[in-house]
Amino acid sequence: MNIYQYINAHVQASPDLPALVELSDNESHRITYQEFDRSVKALASYLIECSIERQDRVIVMVPMQIELYVAICAVIRIGAVAVFIDPHMPREEFEHCCDQVAAKAYISSRKGQLLRLLNASLRRIKCHITTDWMPGFLAKPMQSILQQGVVNDLPELNCAEDEPALVGFTTGSSGKPKGSIRTHKFLNAQIEALYQPSEKRAARIDVPGFAVLPLDNLIRGRTTLLPPIVPGKVAEINADIVISQVLARQPDMMSGSPAYLDKICRAALASGITLPSINILFSGGAPISKTQLQQMKQVWTNARIMMVYGSTEAEPVSRIDADEFIEQCHPLTEQGAGLCVGYPIEQIEARIIDIEMKSASVGSVDAIALTNYSVGEIVVKGAHVNTQYWSGNVDQRRNKIQADDGIWHRMGDAGYIDDLGRLWLVGRCHTAMPSPWSAELTPAGLFDYQRAPWIFSYQVELVINMLPFVKQSAYVRHNNQFYLLIESRASQLTAEEQRACIREAIGNFPLDTIVFEKLPVDARHNSKINYTEVKAKLEASA
Repeated sequence: MNIYQYINAHVQASPDLPALVELSDNESHRITYQEFDRSVKALASYLIECSIERQDRVIVMVPMQIELYVAICAVIRIGAVAVFIDPHMPREEFEHCCDQVAAKAYISSRKGQLLRLLNASLRRIKCHITTDWMPGFLAKPMQSILQQGVVNDLPELNCAEDEPALVGFTTGSSGKPKGSIRTHKFLNAQIEALYQPSEKRAARIDVPGFAVLPLDNLIRGRTTLLPPIVPGKVAEINADIVISQVLARQPDMMSGSPAYLDKICRAALASGITLPSINILFSGGAPISKTQLQQMKQVWTNARIMMVYGSTEAEPVSRIDADEFIEQCHPLTEQGAGLCVGYPIEQIEARIIDIEMKSASVGSVDAIALTNYSVGEIVVKGAHVNTQYWSGNVDQRRNKIQADDGIWHRMGDAGYIDDLGRLWLVGRCHTAMPSPWSAELTPAGLFDYQRAPWIFSYQVELVINMLPFVKQSAYVRHNNQFYLLIESRASQLTAEEQRACIREAIGNFPLDTIVFEKLPVDARHNSKINYTEVKAKLEASA
């Protein structure tokens, strides 16, 4: 079980097909499937020369460019483990992640190589490869490796299904970063889970906004157009480059976080441009508003727009069409019902359990599952759901439930299931706020937040974010007070007029204080509110 076998099949069948194309405002850098295979084999040969063996860890810290996927595939091809650690996490946590994996090789950009000066774990690594030019005594330039070609005979390596292939550390936005293991069996199952819908199966050229998707495209034999995304600055994408290249190259699929797609959408609307070649558009990574979806429909005029829900440990979990969301679900969102993220895909089992259930083992999850419309923590199980962490037993007990039928993963999200089987999110579990109303269990049939024991951030934020002067918001409880923090857009309304609009829109939800300021978001997608930092700001200003 080695996913490179799928890529190798496309190398044989379509050697001259462009595999990866880097989009820029001048001449684009591109590589065919045959050229990609040669590069992968050359880098794999060098790693073997550096004594990198099966199951050795290789930290890969490269932006979304051709060299990233050459590195990933070279590592996987020789049976080693590619490790991804977010360099934007706090320094102590970054060092802790590096210590855990005890890597034997480090592949990064020049900027990433400079981290070695600050990180003892990286300095201990003997094999250093850079995607940029650097003196060879500091790091071996990848370009010189690729020019050397294949040194060793590289037979196809068939890995055991339970061997790790990738380790991706979570951002740590809701706790300590966790190393999510993706085994070869997991990757093969994820390939199957990512196969739908039909518009995606038919797509031949993709412009993905998520770094993991070009790997799926290589496995499918698609051409990937890599947008100029700067790590940690997704929302600062040069939208004009993406728009012009989409118009020139006519891809049929796109995806990205709400912040990324919103930037492209606003630029296109301002210029009166539409992108009719796109047949399917995916949004994921954070909640998206009705207004954003409606604006996207004006730009991606021929696209089926889908919202996708998942996490580092389980991707995808569910999806829903934008039309169904706008017409059926959004009217309930306006009433505080939260965010509908759609129907669990067929490869996923999803249940809701009591938010206060902390046991790491049960006989049957079904026996403790809550009824429809009852809010609790979302738990999922499936072949492409992570079952173990690199960091060991502590994270295992906190985030997994061992049941008679296998291991269930705690999503960390609070939500419920409606009578149609759709998943609804109301917020992160750690943002739960005791309800100021009667704490009765929600009756089956409808979700009534005034009869639920908890209220959550999304229930308010999704309503407030619909106001035209609101860019994003954060609803939290701090020192027994309910705060609403607002990051505003340019508006002709005064601050007092904005406050009046907010208090009218929030309805019956409790609100003590409104604060206007820039909100901290996750580095990966620039879309999720970092509630820990929000509360730290409130504490500092107290």
